[in-house]
Amino acid sequence: MGEKHLTLLINLAVTGGSENSSFSLSLNNVQEDGIMIGSGFKRNMANFKYDYDISKKLSMTLNARYSRQTIFGAGTSSTGSQSTNRLRNAVRYQPFEGGSTVNVDEFDPLLQIKPTW
Repeated sequence: MGEKHLTLLINLAVTGGSENSSFSLSLNNVQEDGIMIGSGFKRNMANFKYDYDISKKLSMTLNARYSRQTIFGAGTSSTGSQSTNRLRNAVRYQPFEGGSTVNVDEFDPLLQIKPTW
């Protein structure tokens, strides 16, 4: 937890057409390293739309979409039980004495050190 991560987002869009037709094509690529070691995801998407005016009263539209996503590690969308999802358990973890009854902004860990002599 707490690792710096890189997010790469690439978008490409092309549009065009003629007097009675138009098209649009967009491509999207996302790559993200997760904040937890060994986690992250990659996603590729493609969208295509084609419009054609057959006559003044009749038109045709074609839409197509492709998506492929790969998730690495156990993130928020991990399948499995509540006990095996690392992110859910990390949110519950309270790294100080007193748990949720202590105000995090006022907690000083140095005051919790007890002398051993």
